[in-house]
Amino acid sequence: MPATLHNCAILSGSVALSKTAAFDYAQRGIRINVVSPGYTHSEMVDPFVESAPELTGALVNRHSGMNRPGNAEETAEAIA
Repeated sequence: MPATLHNCAILSGSVALSKTAAFDYAQRGIRINVVSPGYTHSEMVDPFVESAPELTGALVNRHSGMNRPGNAEETAEAIA
């Protein structure tokens, strides 16, 4: 399976699971939310960005609305 399809399948599964859990637990006063930040600067992503900047740039431009990798602080703010 191509990587983009694999990523879409994972994201779709996460969203579907979260919706189901949100519905199931709503009567108990439990809220379920999903944050899906995409490419984010990290120990795993940054070495790839440095070793293949053209490929990384193309991926980020295609899959990021901001056309850049995110920062952990941005994700934390969205969650908080």
